[in-house]
Amino acid sequence: MKKIYSIFTAFAMAMLVSCSSGMAPKEITPTSTEFISGDLAKYIEVVDQPSELTFSETEGSIPAQYIRLKVTLRLTKDGIKDVDARDIDFTSLLSVATINLVDENGSQVQDLSVKDEDLLKLKKLLTGSVGDTAEIIFEGEYHNSEAAPKWFKNASKFTPNLTCDISSAVSSPAENVIVSEEPTETSEGSSSFDLNNVLLPSQLKGKVEVISAEKSVGSYGYPEMEITFKLLSTVNTSSMCSEHGQMWIIGVGQTENGVDVKELLPNYREWRSGDSDGEEFKAFLESEPGETITLQFTGDNSSSDNVAADLEKVKKFKLKITN
Repeated sequence: MKKIYSIFTAFAMAMLVSCSSGMAPKEITPTSTEFISGDLAKYIEVVDQPSELTFSETEGSIPAQYIRLKVTLRLTKDGIKDVDARDIDFTSLLSVATINLVDENGSQVQDLSVKDEDLLKLKKLLTGSVGDTAEIIFEGEYHNSEAAPKWFKNASKFTPNLTCDISSAVSSPAENVIVSEEPTETSEGSSSFDLNNVLLPSQLKGKVEVISAEKSVGSYGYPEMEITFKLLSTVNTSSMCSEHGQMWIIGVGQTENGVDVKELLPNYREWRSGDSDGEEFKAFLESEPGETITLQFTGDNSSSDNVAADLEKVKKFKLKITN
């Protein structure tokens, strides 16, 4: 019995090594060093050196695939001085910064955005001096077990693309820095929501803009988040859809530290919109740039003793594409 177990263990380990070796990390080089637009592009550039590209997949009811690129960024001029890095913020017009993975022919494979967890590291770089560098991870999250490994395999180089504008909650002599505004009350029972705290899925960064967001307690006592999206560029949704061509956008209310506010979570662990068939948002993504859509995401009140008080804890709203 022990011998059989040992043989099985060895076989399993061999299979694991075999599967892992096929998706081993690799190095790819930049086609250029300059980002093409946005205030942030005036401060940073990509260091012209090989960068590590990795692939991983998480298991679950809906497996997720992650392609990550570790990029060294360098300040091209002195950054924003006498400012706490945590007070620097970015506008919601675009993703903070994006890069395009390209194949050996220069055709775009997929785009990656700055990983949320590396935003503070990027902000700290912006308070430094010319020549300072930081290693920043750009990430793409997908739900396509068949295509995602092919995208990773086909990526042979990368190109810096778009960046956002910069805002600061404190005054600064740096050019192109504006003072951010605090959310204001809009009507009884509802308040505007900081647009920078509506966190778009990586697949939509740089392609969709949030132009309005309000949180409120609805007429039936449920927590609600109403968000208006504007399309910046037409999206190919094929990589986001199930084999039946379906996809939905869902959200979760979170604290300032990114912790889910569990008191307002339904038992299925997500705030859903009125787009129950997933057709409206999909059609919006596939429409012409400039189009808008407003969706109302609803949480739950069954675990909350005071919905209004628990809704006050919601400082971030994280969106996700599911199929």
